[in-house]
Formats: sequence, C-alpha cells, structure tokens
Amino acid sequence: MATDIALSLLPPLVRFLEAVRRAEERRRVTVLERRMARQVARWFVGQGAAVVERLEPHLASRFDDNAALFVQESIAPSDWLWLLGTVLEAGAGELQQIIDVFTGSALMAGAGAVLDEFDEMRATFSLSNPRAVAWAEGHAARQVTRINDTTRTELNRLLTEAVDNGWSWTRTAQAIKKQFADFAGPPLFPSRKFRSRAEMVAAYEIGDAYEAGKQFAAEMAAGDFPMEKAWLSARDGRVRPMHQANDAQGWIPLDATFESGDWRPPTDPGCRCSLQYRRRPDDAAA
Repeated sequence: MATDIALSLLPPLVRFLEAVRRAEERRRVTVLERRMARQVARWFVGQGAAVVERLEPHLASRFDDNAALFVQESIAPSDWLWLLGTVLEAGAGELQQIIDVFTGSALMAGAGAVLDEFDEMRATFSLSNPRAVAWAEGHAARQVTRINDTTRTELNRLLTEAVDNGWSWTRTAQAIKKQFADFAGPPLFPSRKFRSRAEMVAAYEIGDAYEAGKQFAAEMAAGDFPMEKAWLSARDGRVRPMHQANDAQGWIPLDATFESGDWRPPTDPGCRCSLQYRRRPDDAAA
C-alpha cells in the first residue's frame, strides 16, 4: 500500500520539480534579457539619429524638391542604399559588443545550471572551453549582419514610400527616427508577444546562449558518463504542436534529435521551451 501511494505521488512530484527548475531558469534568463534589451534599445535610438545625420546632407534638398515638384524620378534607392550601408556598418561594432557580453553571461549561466547538479564537475566550465569558443566565434558578427539586413530592408521600404508620396525631408527624418524608436520600444517583458525588436533580439540571443551553455556542459559530463535530455515546453495552450510532440518524447539520448528535427530550443525568438539534462538512470544505478 505504502509503495502504491509513493508511486502515485511520483508523477506530480516530477512535474513540480520541473516547474521549479523552469521558474528558476526563467528568472535567470529574464534578468539578462531585460538588461540586454535596454542596451539594444539605446543602440537602436542612436542608430536612428546617426542615419538621419548621415542622409541629410545628401538627400534633404532632393526630398524637398521632390515634395514641391513631385518629380519622383529625381531620387532612386541607389541614392540612399550605399549611405545606409555605411552608417549601419559604422554602428555594428557597438551592437556586436553588446551581444558578445550578454551572450557570454548567458552561456556561463546555462552551463552552471547543468553542472551544479554534478558535484564533481562544479566550476569546471569557462568561456575558454573549446565548444564555447567555437560557438562564440563569429556568432555576434553574424547576428549583427542579420539585424542590419532587416533594418536596411525596413528603411528602404520607408524611404521608397516617402519618395512615392512626395514627403518633405522633415517628415521623412521624423519617420526614420520613429521607426528606430519603434525598434527600441519599451524595455519590458509582459509576455513573449514582443513589443519591440529590441525585446525580440534580446530574448532570442539570451535564450539561445543559455541553452547552448547547458548543452556544452551536458556534453562535458557525457565524457564521464552517459547523459540524456528531455524537451520541456511551456505546456499551455500556446505551445505549437511540434513542440508538444518533442515534449511528449520524454528522455532521449544526448546525441539524438527530437521529433521536430531540432537538437535543442529555442527554435525562434518566440520559442519558450527549454531542455533538461540528466545522467542516464541505468548508468547511475550501476
């Protein structure tokens, strides 16, 4: 009887411990997300001012002439795309540094979350770890390129609209600054429905680095004993079916992929899933 009661209590206990672990991870990650989002938001606002300052000497009078005469053929995307490229490239180094600093912190936090469960391996992971170095090399630069490509596309769309509708330079400059202010947005996290690009960038970068750190720590542990992993979704009505399927798989070998074909979350900025790791039970018993 006592054994039956204990067994019946085991699943709720496991779910409780999973919820506690997830809440603790969410707390750690959210602190980094908020800090990074604030810095990315400030960077976006600064970029907006820099773009206007760089474009104005070359385009202001031509936009005003276009507004007065509505001669649309007088300005073309080729007149501003190279200018956008120079100003975005000039600001890339600052954003790259922001990403480097915060993802490094998230990587260490994720690794620590796994290694803390193995007394013999505590404090054995550092950013000099070969896997961490390989992951970090070029990561921030690639992400900055993606962010700037999206920014360039949005600004090209805005400037084309301004020309097509005969906007003055004053109105165009205000629209550019507003676009970057929208990119910045309020640095808060009420939900995973992001209210700004700054929030989205920070959430994905921190979440990805944190899970990467956990993965590298688990791979370190696997050098001493077999390890397993399990996909833990948010388990609410907003979880996509494929991530529900990953969660339903339970524990799988460390080197296996999940039902979706992914090695680990996050799969995109809106993904709220995480991974759990453990020593394979049959090996621990042995």
